[in-house]
Amino acid sequence: MSSYQLSALSQVYIFLFIPVIASLVYWFSSGSLNVRERVLSSAHGLIFVLASFFAVFISGYTETGDSSFSSYIFLFIIFLGVISVVYSFLKYPKASLVHLLHFPNVICAFFIFFIGGMTIAHDWM
Repeated sequence: MSSYQLSALSQVYIFLFIPVIASLVYWFSSGSLNVRERVLSSAHGLIFVLASFFAVFISGYTETGDSSFSSYIFLFIIFLGVISVVYSFLKYPKASLVHLLHFPNVICAFFIFFIGGMTIAHDWM
C-alpha cells in the first residue's frame, strides 16, 4: 500500500465503524425475515465499507484528473448501498427505532462518497 493510499484510508477509517454497526444491528434484529431478505436489508453498511476500500485500492491505479471507469464502479457501489437502505425501510418487519441508525449511516455514506471521490481522482480540496 502506498503512502497516498494510507493517507486516504486515514481520512475515512473512523467512518467505517458506524455502517458496520448498523449492518450488524439490522442483521441481528431481523430474525423473522428469511436469509435472503436479511442479507439485502442489512448489507448497506458493508456495501459502504466496500466502496471505501475500493476507492483506496483503485487509487493506486488512477492518476490526477483521471475520470476512468473506476469512478463509475465506485458510484455504482455507493448506489447499491443506497438501494439497500431503501430496501431495509421497506422490508424490515416493524417500524422501530432501529431505522434511526440510518441517519448516522447515511452521513457516513456521504463522507465515504466525498473522500472516495477525491481519493480516486487524486484531487483533494
